[in-house]
Amino acid sequence: MSLKYRWHTLNCIMLCVSFCASVWVPSVKAGEGLTQSIDAILHTLPKGAQWSVIVGNPVSGHRLVAENGNVLMTPASVMKLVTATAALEVLGKDFRYSTQLLAHRAPGRTAVLKGGMVMAFSGDPTLQRGDIDRMLLALKQKGIRSIDGTIWLDGSRFSGYANAEGVVWDDLSICFAAQPSAIILNRNCFYALLKPGKKVGQPAVLEYARPDWPMRLENHILTTSNEEHLRCPPMAWPSGAAEYSLKGCMAKTAWPLKLAFAVNNPGVVARDYLAGALRKQGIEHKGPIVLGKAPQTLGAVLAEHRSAPLSELLVKMLETSDNLYADSLLKTLGYASSGKTGSYETGIKAVYDLLGESIPGFRTVYMQDGSGLSRYNLISANTLYSLLARNWQQWRNKAPWLINRKLSGRWYKTGTMKGVSAFAGYTFAQGKAPLLFVVIINGLSVGRLASAHEQKRFRYLIHTVRRSVIDAVAESQVSSNHSLLQ
Repeated sequence: MSLKYRWHTLNCIMLCVSFCASVWVPSVKAGEGLTQSIDAILHTLPKGAQWSVIVGNPVSGHRLVAENGNVLMTPASVMKLVTATAALEVLGKDFRYSTQLLAHRAPGRTAVLKGGMVMAFSGDPTLQRGDIDRMLLALKQKGIRSIDGTIWLDGSRFSGYANAEGVVWDDLSICFAAQPSAIILNRNCFYALLKPGKKVGQPAVLEYARPDWPMRLENHILTTSNEEHLRCPPMAWPSGAAEYSLKGCMAKTAWPLKLAFAVNNPGVVARDYLAGALRKQGIEHKGPIVLGKAPQTLGAVLAEHRSAPLSELLVKMLETSDNLYADSLLKTLGYASSGKTGSYETGIKAVYDLLGESIPGFRTVYMQDGSGLSRYNLISANTLYSLLARNWQQWRNKAPWLINRKLSGRWYKTGTMKGVSAFAGYTFAQGKAPLLFVVIINGLSVGRLASAHEQKRFRYLIHTVRRSVIDAVAESQVSSNHSLLQ
């Protein structure tokens, strides 16, 4: 069975749960029907797969399905639910990142800013180069035409490893694994389009999405025939002269290939961009631009950019599964809680301090990042279930913007990586409490593509399961006079 159909397995389980939430009146027989329906779907998974499944009522505590709930599993991006919980409770929904331009003192009426300047970064994952342009424009509007002295780019808010332990090496060059450093510009990513040359033997054509940005690739991709390109697929390698070196082949008839790369050294890119942005604004700079913390405190705020509030950042993080947001927030938790620089270590300690006693089993969680990118992350379905049950009591009153999918009948977070598929969240019925579900599947081998017969059999199973769930629910409605969901 292909990965495509294994992902359908998760969707089918969610479908079963959704049916139950819309018309469910719990009974022993109906609960058994749901268990049997989910088991039937899970047993279509390839041999060697492991799973944990829990479905229940977060209000009454009644669990309809509970299989392998205590097994520690790799959660992938479902780990972001832990990060979102801690960020909301420690930082508060109104928290905003702040990026500032600082000086010794306000410039007064002089056109020259003496003593240099600091650009203090805070790990804002939303910061764009246009935001820096607007901050420099604010200097110009204050009458500043020249800066005399060193400009420090201060990224000291965060420390430690740029990426978490357990992040696989072949993800590091890709935009979704960009460094969550304190210095972030345009997601610490850059984009390009690779197109085959007009003739076999010519270099492929590389077009940058923003040619004015100071990131470059070494392009050694050759245009080849359709047969030859299979022997040398395009690959990206580290490069001393550019961000990456592209090597390999591209078929002459191939479609253009969209490239999204992670920046290797965000500080250097920010330095180069700032130098160009100063010239663009017509602000003269006499002195170097240095990566690091200024030797003395500069307390006068010349300009500031603030991010959207955490309430909006969390929706973005969860809805689009944004890894940069999640890991930056984890480091920010460490900074806010410890009084030290933010890092994976201080952020994880803050999460354990917050949830270690209040969430059953949380002390057994092995957490390496806030995004779920690390292969070392381990958490049980029971712990996730307890976390979401607790959050339902708090989020539905304090953070309704986090469960805005309730309007469409469900709110959930998915997680996928090679060999892992997971989802956890709530499904709603009008006038009733939600059903809470956690499904984690590990050990999914790539395997071969499903045959036409296997696909047909799988689709038949889906229809059979749907019918059995509807019948079980209908029977439970007739036999039961009250609901545990009230």
